[in-house]
Amino acid sequence: MTKKSLLSTLTLIEKPIRTTDPVIQRQNKLIARIEVQIEMAKCFAEHKEYSAFYMKTVTDPEGNKTKISVPKQIKKWFYQENNKFHTTIRYGAKTLFIHDSKQVIVVDDIDALIAAYELVITEVKGGHFNIQLQSAATKVGKK
Repeated sequence: MTKKSLLSTLTLIEKPIRTTDPVIQRQNKLIARIEVQIEMAKCFAEHKEYSAFYMKTVTDPEGNKTKISVPKQIKKWFYQENNKFHTTIRYGAKTLFIHDSKQVIVVDDIDALIAAYELVITEVKGGHFNIQLQSAATKVGKK
């Protein structure tokens, strides 16, 4: 009688590959950036300064590692000119076209700006920007 190894008693399979659609990843990235701009617009309306932080690991001279909170540098996509708010939608460093060859959204007040951002989020979820996101991602990825 031969002794079975312990591993042969287990049920083994190959590790399943988790596939995530790159289009969905790009959409989620753009939606996250637009949501940050919505928060910045809300802070602008309340005359507050928007601040976001990320955690950074720092090693002190003794070799101990500690995590500190470091402010992120985030640029506003919107600006005010002639009592109207202008904004663009960006993916990385590329400005996306909203409709045909137009890149700038113009609204009357900050509440309309927030509503415009929310409308753009629904369009992103609907797939309106997929072709532009694909071209922007390939340009960013190639070096």
